[in-house]
Amino acid sequence: MKAAAFKEVGGPEVLRLVELPAPEPGPAEVLIRVAYAGLNCGEVHHRLGDFGAPEGETVTGLEASGTVRRSVRA
Repeated sequence: MKAAAFKEVGGPEVLRLVELPAPEPGPAEVLIRVAYAGLNCGEVHHRLGDFGAPEGETVTGLEASGTVRRSVRA
């Protein structure tokens, strides 16, 4: 899957497209086929360094909507 991520603080120019393995839902989790994703205020502040430097690659897009593809019962 593709995702937007950053490793250093800065403006939008530090965001880059990364390829990640397809996620697998665990117990009591669902897998969502994301149609739309967005950055929330906290993610923007994190990218700007307001919460300190990121620890490695930080994937953005915690705000998302889509279709549940698979669920796993606990």
